[in-house]
Amino acid sequence: LTLHVLGAGLVLGVSFFCVMLMYRKEWSTEQLARFVYIGKFGKWFSGLQFLTGIILVINEWDEFKESKIFWIKMGLYLFEGILAGFLIEKKAKSLQTGASQKSYTIGLASQFLLILIIMSLGVFLVEG
Repeated sequence: LTLHVLGAGLVLGVSFFCVMLMYRKEWSTEQLARFVYIGKFGKWFSGLQFLTGIILVINEWDEFKESKIFWIKMGLYLFEGILAGFLIEKKAKSLQTGASQKSYTIGLASQFLLILIIMSLGVFLVEG
């Protein structure tokens, strides 16, 4: 459980950092490289989060298999992962090609909010 909570905190931290980076109007090549590098950490931490979550679920499968909150949390987790990858990839490509700077701030803020909702659902599962 400790590793699962640690993974959640790390994913939240990376997401928050990415949201803050989205407010920058101009990017240097070095800043773009840093952004992509931090995004990779997010993938690793998300993987840790998923793996530790699976281990926790296996130990208490009878409790979780019928839980609507659990399955909603899993669906949101999958959606959040897809959204994060899409937003980071699009921002990086637009910066590399010099395309017009579209704002992805709303999308990344939505991703950050999704992570908070997922964490809250996790607390409800443990406390419920």
